Amino acid sequence: MKTNNFFVLMALICLMLLKPEKNLAQDFNDSTANYFTLTDFYDQFYDSLIQLRGTENMQGTGYKDYLR
Repeated sequence: MKTNNFFVLMALICLMLLKPEKNLAQDFNDSTANYFTLTDFYDQFYDSLIQLRGTENMQGTGYKDYLR
């Protein structure tokens, strides 16, 4: 029982220490954001992902939905 509590506590500490990346949905809440600024942001985001992963490994990133 003590080991389970220890692992749960360590997992929570690790999750709190991780820095979350910028949430892409935050841009929708910005009142100054319009269609063109959002598309520029997402174009840059997915271009950087394509450079890192390649076009074949984009599964699970939302890229196909973005293209639609």
